[in-house]
Amino acid sequence: SYADGVSIIRGVEVLVHKESDRLNAVMELMSLYDIAHRYDEENDLLEIEGRKADGRVVDITPPRDHRMVMVSYLYQIANGGGKLENTECVEKSFPKFFEVI
Repeated sequence: SYADGVSIIRGVEVLVHKESDRLNAVMELMSLYDIAHRYDEENDLLEIEGRKADGRVVDITPPRDHRMVMVSYLYQIANGGGKLENTECVEKSFPKFFEVI
């Protein structure tokens, strides 16, 4: 999202079958930060137009999915912060995530 240029991630359809629909959750997260993106279902790729973080404060309620909570927090760090819900979910895979980051 914050790399220069356009990034293409292939083979992302599998993300809809995880603990949450991570593909749509990531696209919703990018939308919160006005990051241009599009999912090409036919070619199963996600295209993201990188830009600089704008310092915006966003409150986020990600799905109850440890990976979505962690990536949401990283977006908040790159920007201006905000309130984050469902933080207890990270206990599943990285109990000290917030301390380490």
